Amino acid sequence: MKKNLAATALSVFFSCVMITPISSAETAEELYQKGVLYREQWNDKALDYMEKSAQLGHTKAMCEWAEWQRPSIFMMSEESIKYYEKAKDAGDLCGYDGLMTSNDVDEEIRGKTPSKLTNEFISLAEKKAAAGDAEALISLAYFYDPRSEKGIEYLKKSAALNNARAMRDISNLIDSGRDGWYLIPGSRKRAVREWMEKSAEAGNPMAMTDLARDYFYEDKKKSEEWFNRAIDKGFSGAMSMLSTAYCGCYDVGGLKFETNHKKAYMLAYSVKTVFGKRGSCHTGCYMG
Repeated sequence: MKKNLAATALSVFFSCVMITPISSAETAEELYQKGVLYREQWNDKALDYMEKSAQLGHTKAMCEWAEWQRPSIFMMSEESIKYYEKAKDAGDLCGYDGLMTSNDVDEEIRGKTPSKLTNEFISLAEKKAAAGDAEALISLAYFYDPRSEKGIEYLKKSAALNNARAMRDISNLIDSGRDGWYLIPGSRKRAVREWMEKSAEAGNPMAMTDLARDYFYEDKKKSEEWFNRAIDKGFSGAMSMLSTAYCGCYDVGGLKFETNHKKAYMLAYSVKTVFGKRGSCHTGCYMG
């Protein structure tokens, strides 16, 4: 039976994605996951959840909170240094990543240079990677530059551990001309799609949305299916794009299905209701 988009928008999306106010009984992980969901919808409420989760000791939330406390990508605040240090001391590589992007002003605050952290970071990251930590492999890939041969090698090792982010990163790198030569006509495009499909099947809603857009001019039914799978994951970006496509707008890469204003409005309304104005930034046909 064909999926009813209105039902998806109002029942699945609301029941799975609607986020309740912060509860004192929630664990650090629960708060972090809610923060991630809000962050992925470009909603500033993510800050409240990340701060609370960080205070409860969640190291990934510490790094997220520290990142938001930076005055710029070139500068640190005492708050950002504090939480990066906490994450580092707890053994999370994200703490090292943050501290290694410091500059001379921050060195004076901390009393040590980022270069002194490098060997410690590599040692810990390689130890974690050898133990099968897919995120550590990604950290190493970005440390060495994911566009380099060594970086791509680390991403492929992470992808072999079913890391959806690594798979999507590889797809994007191949699409940009990296990862060697693809001499047979069409082989690069096939490789891009294969890696993106692997990422989507591993649960990455951004990869699902990428596939939906990629399939649009070839198979609108398959494109719609991928949009719906991303929507079922709670990704408002997919819902906004599909709304734009149904309303006949051309704001998002020229995507357009057969005009259906009812479906377009229901999708746009759902995004705005759950995530507010910023979550509906692509649904300009109806939400303004």
